[in-house]
Amino acid sequence: MSSVRIHYLNHASLLVEVGRVRILFDPWLEGTAFSGGWGLRYDNPEAFDLGATATHLWISHWHSDHLHAPSLAKLAERNPDMVVLANVSANFSMIDRMESFGFRDVRPLGEREPFELDDETTCCRYPTAGIDNMLHIRSGSWALLNYNDCNLPAKAIRSLRRHIGPLDILFTNYNHAGKLFDIVDDEARKGQLREILDLTVEALEPTRVVPFASNHYYRTSESADQNRSTRTARCLASKTSMQWQGSMSDTLCRGSATKSSSRLPRARVFTRERPLCRTKRSRHTTTGPQFPGTSSSRSSP
Repeated sequence: MSSVRIHYLNHASLLVEVGRVRILFDPWLEGTAFSGGWGLRYDNPEAFDLGATATHLWISHWHSDHLHAPSLAKLAERNPDMVVLANVSANFSMIDRMESFGFRDVRPLGEREPFELDDETTCCRYPTAGIDNMLHIRSGSWALLNYNDCNLPAKAIRSLRRHIGPLDILFTNYNHAGKLFDIVDDEARKGQLREILDLTVEALEPTRVVPFASNHYYRTSESADQNRSTRTARCLASKTSMQWQGSMSDTLCRGSATKSSSRLPRARVFTRERPLCRTKRSRHTTTGPQFPGTSSSRSSP
């Protein structure tokens, strides 16, 4: 019997156990991002201990709520030998950046090229416009997609679905991450976010959805009013067409007999069974810029 176990660490950081692979995504586990412009809504005292058990690490893109230098440096101290999948494209490479934290096994991950994680599990990176990337993972009878912050039109998403085939688990965000919005109504903005999430889920047709990469809040006086229009995971239960059940602490199991089982008419949405601790915001100090080429005077989102 094959299984997938998902540990939600914080924001866009997940530890996913599939087969013998334990892959860690985008660890922002403490402190602030974007030169103090963003903070974490929750503290997770278990995050570093769990993250350090990873066999593999993948960073989706350069933004400091995903490539968070202080968190990565701490993880490298605890487990410098985890395999780091460093995005490499024609115009950039993450290899040097990841090695600078102290990781000793950094390997290039090209575009649309299958990468073998072990003899049962492979992954493939798909870039989108701008700097965003998604990661498709296959292991035994399972197919997972870390869609992360990608934002594609419906036609492109449907084309992707035809290319990668059926999905068992979709990881996707559900909040805005912009700088300053000029909108009339907070509920209207939430409605736009709901439509984007529904469009993505309907086009990709996953069996299960894990909403993530959205547990931030805006810290500056210029952007603090945007917190009113952010969505929480719990509101997905009543305000989307998706079915709410399960928890992020569940192990998802399936035997070979059900490998080709029919898909659910509505995707199941998984959340954490017990909430993380609410952040004590005064503890979160500015960590400085982590985006290449920025300076300490760079304006916060």
